[in-house]
Amino acid sequence: MPSYEEESGCSCYSCNDLFDDSSYGSWSDYDDQWRCDDCHDRHCYDNDSESVIMSYGAKPSPNFWSDDGLCSYYAPVNDSGRQVQCYGIEQEVEFVGRGEMLSHAETLIDKLNAKGEVAYLKEDGSIHHGFEIVTHPGTLGFFMNHFPWQPIADLAGKEFKSWNRRSCGLHIHMSRAAFLDDKHLFKFLYFVYNNPAPLIQFAGRQSSYAKFGIDAFLNGYDDYERATTVRGSSFMDMAKGKSRNHDRYVAVNLMNVHTVELRFFRPSLRIETNLAAIQFCDAVFNYTEMVDTPSVMSRRALEFNSFRSWVRSQGERYEILSNRFNERVTA
Repeated sequence: MPSYEEESGCSCYSCNDLFDDSSYGSWSDYDDQWRCDDCHDRHCYDNDSESVIMSYGAKPSPNFWSDDGLCSYYAPVNDSGRQVQCYGIEQEVEFVGRGEMLSHAETLIDKLNAKGEVAYLKEDGSIHHGFEIVTHPGTLGFFMNHFPWQPIADLAGKEFKSWNRRSCGLHIHMSRAAFLDDKHLFKFLYFVYNNPAPLIQFAGRQSSYAKFGIDAFLNGYDDYERATTVRGSSFMDMAKGKSRNHDRYVAVNLMNVHTVELRFFRPSLRIETNLAAIQFCDAVFNYTEMVDTPSVMSRRALEFNSFRSWVRSQGERYEILSNRFNERVTA
């Protein structure tokens, strides 16, 4: 960390205001930058563990929330002992107002965790002035029936933006251990990467932070330091872990040990938009487990329209998702 005297006369990294004798500035260990005191306080870059907005690297122990609205330190399992699929949501929001962002953040986290710790807030390097809302893992039933969505929706009336901010994204983590086997994960990956056009329409976003290109996924950097690429990988090699891709900015990111991360959703403060994204993850998870190899090979079961018809056949189970397809997908 350079001394302030060495940096005298420089501008604030966030607002570009010049420091003067009345503004001393504060150093951020998070991104190695000086900021004026106001911007430093707004961004919570002091990495104080007591701050309502945690540092980028913070990772509290997970609470697993079940269909019945109860939580445990252990992931839920079904009657056969197999882990139930859980979803962890990461939603980025930006504050565009002139007031105090931290007071809104404090109110938000108090309301979200009023009946138990379901979420926390974190810094994110891509957000200029905001934070990331991170949920603890939960089942679809928990997010549909028990998660307190209204405090997030209320941010729209407090000068927060998400949908129309290019710096923001919505990422959904899925439990890797819940996949039946490598073939199940293979079909899941194949479905996503072979249906980019309708999925981009559905998600409302095409971004370099969530690339759909198959080459980017299968033939990306294996080691950034050596800048060597993997060539000739397959979806099955990726599912089995025989090949690795150290580029996390792809539609489905496999770099995390315990989760499969879908990164291509456009974030929204609207409740139904978030629920549609979670229902999508759950529907693809269940659909790709159900379809067998002959159906995939002979009847094009992993094409989007086959999946869409199946979603429609599920009635109320995925009603929000089906309605979203009708609104946004023309393919």
